[in-house]
Amino acid sequence: MVYPPGPPLPPGPPGWQYNPTLNTPPAVVGQLQAQAAVAQQAAAEASLAARRQRMAGRWFTPEHGWLSISGEIATVGLTDYAAQGLGDILHVSLPVAGAAVTAGDPCGQVESAKAISDLYAPAGGEVTEVNAELATSPHLINADPYGAGWMYRVRLAASGGEAALRPGLLSPSEYEELTKGVG
Repeated sequence: MVYPPGPPLPPGPPGWQYNPTLNTPPAVVGQLQAQAAVAQQAAAEASLAARRQRMAGRWFTPEHGWLSISGEIATVGLTDYAAQGLGDILHVSLPVAGAAVTAGDPCGQVESAKAISDLYAPAGGEVTEVNAELATSPHLINADPYGAGWMYRVRLAASGGEAALRPGLLSPSEYEELTKGVG
């Protein structure tokens, strides 16, 4: 059943505006908007703090890869920035365990709904382990790029330490500066 429109609403007290869903004074609306802005700012700061915590202890490449080093083993993956930019990751092609990778050279590919991108080795050495879960669940890179979405581990080249790392690796703050305002 359709009801006819009711009689017009009487005017409210001075300073009130009629809103079909809320009949709220402008001063209260302003306060609510200010509170919402503060909440949005707090959420953005918390998100940034969480991202910085995930990035701590890692090195980054300008191509948006990361690595963390523990002893002579480096774990390699894609950054959250890359994962977001690529969109849904559909397939990854990684080096096999036992393969040698050279710092700075392509060593695999990432296929997403948007593009196919080369994966560049941030460190040279022998691949010791590949994240087998990515073969059936490549979306882990999107969901948790610094955790369950890691790609492979490499034993740093015998020349050791920094000689095995590609030139131009970025600290977390340098990488954040690189990606600030991009996208």
